[in-house]
Amino acid sequence: MTQEGYGQAYQRGFDLTFRFLQSRGAPRESAREATQAAWAKGWERLGQLRNEELVITWVNTIALNVYRRDRRHEDNWHVLHD
Repeated sequence: MTQEGYGQAYQRGFDLTFRFLQSRGAPRESAREATQAAWAKGWERLGQLRNEELVITWVNTIALNVYRRDRRHEDNWHVLHD
């Protein structure tokens, strides 16, 4: 996939990825952050994409993994009371 093709996929797919994460229960801000991170990771790993027709599905998988990883790390943070 070319850089231009990925840019076009980003324009078509960003909102789809965002809504995909929200449909999986991600709060709005978390979904937006994970969506942005996933599209950036997809760009960095573009050479691993095997089928250009599945770019949005591929990025959605990355996004779900990013969201789950971030969620696990959030669970490790607890407020300490005096």
